[in-house]
Amino acid sequence: MKTFYATIIAFFAALVITACSYSNSATFNPASPQVMMSNNMFINGGCSGVLLHTGMILSAAHCATADDKEIPAALIMFYPNELPKHITFVLEVVKRDPNVDLMLLRVKDGRVTDFFEVSRGARLGQLPVLGDTVFHTGNPMHNFYTLTKGIVSNIYYRDLGMGENYPSGKQHLIQTDVGIAPGSSGGALYNDKGQLIGIVMAVMTVRMGMGTVPISFMAYAVPVDVIETFLLG
Repeated sequence: MKTFYATIIAFFAALVITACSYSNSATFNPASPQVMMSNNMFINGGCSGVLLHTGMILSAAHCATADDKEIPAALIMFYPNELPKHITFVLEVVKRDPNVDLMLLRVKDGRVTDFFEVSRGARLGQLPVLGDTVFHTGNPMHNFYTLTKGIVSNIYYRDLGMGENYPSGKQHLIQTDVGIAPGSSGGALYNDKGQLIGIVMAVMTVRMGMGTVPISFMAYAVPVDVIETFLLG
């Protein structure tokens, strides 16, 4: 009889462990749109950024100037059965390299865990190949938390000729047709596994009349190999 009850207890214990394991994996899927979006933030009044699993925040260098030491930021936190909460805070510039259009930041005067679930922060993936599916999270035209989807259209070295706020000369770039607009700069480019493979920096524009018009299906991102070099440097 004791053996019988021991077997029953072991059986239900195994069910509980299996259920918990499934539940944990189900609640955290880095490829889910919810997780990708939860790492997005609004930076410096008109740019985007992405939380890394290290607790640091990555964005585009042209989202700040060389004189900026602190940058205002905001995010929207979503809670079950509650209204979303808008939170503002200040970021410190850790390093900034305009030659590759990347900037690393950290939360000032507080723990990053006060604002983010760091364990869900983005992790770097591998350089994509032509035709790979990609996702972008950002804040185009001040629209918080926008997710767009596209493919890798090209990976090459090109001089975008975007002006003084952008890198000059030929840059290693990912070209994609994800939808971006002003405010998308600094936002994440993910692969279909939810891994960070790029930071959006620009969209191709053409001059028309007295101004310029963006070509929305020609977006450019700093690729992951350049990001890795920047983070390690």
